[in-house]
Amino acid sequence: MTYRNSTSPRWAEGLLAAVALLGLACASVQAANSSHATAQSAAGMVVDHDVKIPMRDGLELRANIYRPDTGRHPVIMTLGPYGKDVHFARFQPMAARILQERFPQICSQGSTCRYVSWETPDPERWVPHGYVVVRIDSRGAGKSPGTLAPFSPQEIDDYVDAVEWAGAQPWSNGKVGLLGISYFAVNQWLVAARQPKHLAAMIPWEGASDHYQDAMRHGGILSNRFTEMWWARQIEPVQHGNGESPFRDMLTGEIVTGPESISRAVLMRNRLYPMEQAMRRPLRDQWYAERSPDFSKIVTPFISVANLGGQGLHLQGNVRGFEKAASQEKWLRFETGFHFAGFYLPEAVELQRRFFDRYLKGVSNGWETTPRVHLAVRWPDRVQSASADAWPLPQAQPLKLFLDAGQIALRSAAGTVVDSVSYNGLSDGVAFQTAPMAADTILAGPISARLWLSSSTSDADVFVTLQLMSPEQKEVTFTGALDPFAPVTQGWQRASLRQGVEGPAEPLRAGVPVPVDVTIWPTITAVPKGYRLVMRVAGQDFERDHGMMGFYGSGPFLHDEPTDRPLKIFGGMNTIHTGAKFDSHLLLQTVSKDTLESAAAPRKHTGASP
Repeated sequence: MTYRNSTSPRWAEGLLAAVALLGLACASVQAANSSHATAQSAAGMVVDHDVKIPMRDGLELRANIYRPDTGRHPVIMTLGPYGKDVHFARFQPMAARILQERFPQICSQGSTCRYVSWETPDPERWVPHGYVVVRIDSRGAGKSPGTLAPFSPQEIDDYVDAVEWAGAQPWSNGKVGLLGISYFAVNQWLVAARQPKHLAAMIPWEGASDHYQDAMRHGGILSNRFTEMWWARQIEPVQHGNGESPFRDMLTGEIVTGPESISRAVLMRNRLYPMEQAMRRPLRDQWYAERSPDFSKIVTPFISVANLGGQGLHLQGNVRGFEKAASQEKWLRFETGFHFAGFYLPEAVELQRRFFDRYLKGVSNGWETTPRVHLAVRWPDRVQSASADAWPLPQAQPLKLFLDAGQIALRSAAGTVVDSVSYNGLSDGVAFQTAPMAADTILAGPISARLWLSSSTSDADVFVTLQLMSPEQKEVTFTGALDPFAPVTQGWQRASLRQGVEGPAEPLRAGVPVPVDVTIWPTITAVPKGYRLVMRVAGQDFERDHGMMGFYGSGPFLHDEPTDRPLKIFGGMNTIHTGAKFDSHLLLQTVSKDTLESAAAPRKHTGASP
């Protein structure tokens, strides 16, 4: 299998920055000098290291088990390809630096962070409270043999087998919970749809759920850049048998990919690269369906945590999961800020523990009275907490803003005069702007746009970005899940797939306008009085001249694979038509400030850019 490395100078900046920080971050790792052992006592808990878990086909996965020394306890489990034995500061040095500098309490209040691996629960915060933490290398990763196939049905088979195995162990009370970020959130939905009998609760924290729309093809456009980076930096280095892996076991100092080194030729045969499959599959088909859950079969109690700054991966899937899952006991939490930070904060762990105490231990702690939806309203200078009983919010009112191509504006009334504006199909496009808001306007809910679009070629990719402008016409940005300076929200759509991503594709006829509906990812953002909303319609990813950590507004979630967007087809002139029958518009959902304040509880600002 092959993959394409990015050669973008801007992306290289991010990689170089990460490498430069490696030494600083690794200094914080406290690796024990113990030898390989199946059980060792550390930090008041027993650590069973490299335990073998049998799968239905006879293969054995490797796991670390962190547990109290006596009794039966509920289990919190993760299974994934990042290497169960790699310390998070070694795996993601830039993230470690952010945690150390901005959130020092994570590794000082109740934990030394000695046993933390990337995006998984910290055993030191769970074992003392009567939980068993099980961390498993997925098939083909770390110390688990086999073919590496992320998100595949085989991986979910293995996860189900591991859940059932853990539920029957002498240290288990028979109830298993799933908890983790990103990858370890995505596969929770898939496992829950299989309904293993020992699965009792889960907390998918900032992941995805629709493998086509959330991860691989936004509106049909190949989202290649993140997967390329992810595969090269986070997956291949920890493939089982990779003797060149730079990562070492945080407990023993041994290589994390197993004792035997496998040749590169065999390693390549033993892995299935998702991007290679997605490049060949422009339409939603069975391959994507197998990697997306059947929500009607999910009955597990859960909290779904969505990051409002997670456009591109860490938002829409969690909202969709809450909306569609058949579970009767389900909660949705909107959060802000860097996605790996909020998960580990002591107050977040307390929330997680309270939920699991109720559903894994049976503690009557009043969890059921928790409002079903936690809202985080992003103002330019603060984040306001509020609660609701449902999502989308029943009290939300639609606000339709019509595009005016003549004045390049967004207006509350439809125009009667037909007009148009054109832009290059691979450019940053046109920015439509509202007048200053006459009153505080809070956007809260799903967003969509209808664009009457024509092109000089047979297809066009539409990139929509919403931005917030101050009265001084200075952009207000927000801390994204990965990008420090994120816009309000974004959406994408390939014009030839305007009738649906299941196909068939319907090419454009040169110069003939057609309605293209764009799903824009939801938001909860306040547009204060005097501020303006900008809707940018472009033919390429949103990108500013300035950025941080190698990101320029869209994080790593870029769409620049040339074979998916050939210049001959997507480099034509695109035209937006407005007025009269061309009702190009932006459809928002709004709630009043009074409605939110009736349930609001202000908290410390973490959402707007520093």
